[in-house]
Amino acid sequence: MGILSKLIRNKPKTIECCSTNLDLFFTDEDLDLFDEYAQNNSLELKEMQCLDNCEECPISAYAVFDNKKVFADTPEQVLEKISKIRSN
Repeated sequence: MGILSKLIRNKPKTIECCSTNLDLFFTDEDLDLFDEYAQNNSLELKEMQCLDNCEECPISAYAVFDNKKVFADTPEQVLEKISKIRSN
């Protein structure tokens, strides 16, 4: 296995959240839940200024996990969907 393959394989998966979407849909408790989930599952949680999803951003809660946009009615449902993606 090459060095690049090892680096990619060992890089933690990331949950990215748009700061505007966080302000619109996430409570402090939701953020704590996401942080705890990320820590317990060796994931990186990042708050991004913008994820270039401006048309859908004000419509529902979402995050980007492993380069996949995950939408749901609530932040808790977003996390549930991310869990399902991880288990597949």
